[in-house]
Amino acid sequence: MAKTLENLLSELNKDKEVLEYSELKEKYLSKNGLLTVALQKIREIPNEEKAAYGKEINYIKEVLNEALEEKSVSKETYSTHERIDPTAPFDINSKNNF
Repeated sequence: MAKTLENLLSELNKDKEVLEYSELKEKYLSKNGLLTVALQKIREIPNEEKAAYGKEINYIKEVLNEALEEKSVSKETYSTHERIDPTAPFDINSKNNF
C-alpha cells in the first residue's frame, strides 16, 4: 500500500506543474479520482496500518489542496501591460482607434 501512495504522490507532484485547475480536480477528486479511490481503500487496510495510511493520505490531500489553491489564485489574477479605464467610452480602450 505504501508503494501505491508513493506513486500517487510522485504523480501528483508531476501533474501539479502541468495540469490546469479543473484537470487536477477531476483527476484526483472526482468520483473515480485517484485520491478518492485511495481514500476508499482504507476499508481494506488492517487496523494496525490505518493510522499510518491515513497520515500519508492526509499529506497527499494537503499537497493537492495547496496545488489547487495556487492554480485558483493564478487563474483569478492576470496582468496587462496596458492600463484600462473602465469608465472611458469603448473606442478609447480598444487598440484599433478608427
